[in-house]
Amino acid sequence: MSEYFLLDTNVLLALYWPHDNLHTRAVHMITGLRDKRAQFATVSLVIQECVTVISMRKGMDAAKDFYAHYGTIIEKVVRFDEHIEDEAWRIFLKQKKKGTSFVDCALVATANKLGMKDILTYDKWFKSCGFPLQYTQP
Repeated sequence: MSEYFLLDTNVLLALYWPHDNLHTRAVHMITGLRDKRAQFATVSLVIQECVTVISMRKGMDAAKDFYAHYGTIIEKVVRFDEHIEDEAWRIFLKQKKKGTSFVDCALVATANKLGMKDILTYDKWFKSCGFPLQYTQP
């Protein structure tokens, strides 16, 4: 297998926090895919969103710890460039649902640009963007 799966913020946070109610599910998902030689990527905005959430909930020491260690999970961080940003804005501005995440739109834009087929997430919104495999089941 040796393909990249894009990770959403909710999966990274579930992996990081052992007491998260999705932690066990996230660990099993990542371990199962690693056993098949999968690799994991994300966009820089997801890392930024993770450290912000961790800083707000657990403090700066925890945010710094996450930043120092996220590379044990993520092999590739896609930097947010002008083309991805423009596409993310296009996707975002088409949305009608209250609470739409710009970061989620950036993940979709990145997946489309790089030809990635899977976004690992617990957010069912991605299905509406054409990502048929949802990793939301126990």
